[in-house]
Amino acid sequence: MYSDITLSTGPILDLNLSGNPYVINNSINVGDTLCVNNLYFGTSSVYDFSGQYTVQSVPASPAKTIILDISTNQSFVNYGASASFPYDISGQLSNTPYFSLNKGKKIKITRVSNSTVLKERYTINVEDIR
Repeated sequence: MYSDITLSTGPILDLNLSGNPYVINNSINVGDTLCVNNLYFGTSSVYDFSGQYTVQSVPASPAKTIILDISTNQSFVNYGASASFPYDISGQLSNTPYFSLNKGKKIKITRVSNSTVLKERYTINVEDIR
């Protein structure tokens, strides 16, 4: 459960979680991908920014704030571009956001040449499954 959600430059999303800080810090690690569901907010229009986001930072215990990288969601980045930072979105939520398990990654490997150098021979695309 969250207590505050703030959009900051970077583009990053600061989530101040409620609960035992030791459980939070021992459960969430930098580099993890969290699936954030029901992230609906807005005033005149409601926007759905639910999706998978990578954990960029987890401050040392007993802090309860985690920082998510939202750069993979261009719509979210564009929405934040019109805001003055830090931008508290907690009061504009239409639903209660929650986390679920990461759905995995989609890996596509394409051979693009006959080069003997591996990086030149293949193109590798890695995407989060949404």
